[in-house]
Amino acid sequence: MSELVAQGVSKDIHERCLAAKDYSGCIQSNTGQSPGVSWPTKNSASILGREKCSDSGVCIAQSGQDQLGLAKVVGWSYRYNPSNNTVNYWNPEAKRVPHKGQPARYVAVNHVQHYYQQPVAAIPGYYRETSPAETTCTPTYNGGGSWVRDKNGISRYINNVSGQTCRTSSPKKTWVAGTPAIPGGTRKRSWVKVTDCQEL
Repeated sequence: MSELVAQGVSKDIHERCLAAKDYSGCIQSNTGQSPGVSWPTKNSASILGREKCSDSGVCIAQSGQDQLGLAKVVGWSYRYNPSNNTVNYWNPEAKRVPHKGQPARYVAVNHVQHYYQQPVAAIPGYYRETSPAETTCTPTYNGGGSWVRDKNGISRYINNVSGQTCRTSSPKKTWVAGTPAIPGGTRKRSWVKVTDCQEL
């Protein structure tokens, strides 16, 4: 994963252009970005506009918008990750979390992530058949009949069958719910990461 030195320029392009006579022209030809930004040297921190950034691409957020067009979390450290198009912020001031009589063992750091949600099409619901239809037939009689003796010598009356009546039940179905569409666009989420300092 490439780390950004500044505003969308990967570290390998930055290092490739350090040896060029026209650094900003080299950046522009490799990335399509316009020149005129003060880029950091290889082994020093730099100020991009009003922001101080390290060589690893970590900056201290000032007011304005980040690479995804959302408002920056002012005063927090942040880095843009081009591999998944996210901007990750974290509060540089960790806070102690007293727990089980140990006031300094656990620390908490607040995190915020800006990301782009790809649009997702809706999936319609449908009925799924759980058992097939069943057909049941019963004979119909014309009112006449005859006595018949079976092989054991027992006589019994047999009705004359004129046909049959059949009924088919409907198949049993269950409803499978669909999922709603998710519109695309920039989003943000936040969480708190608690670290056990004794396990570091």
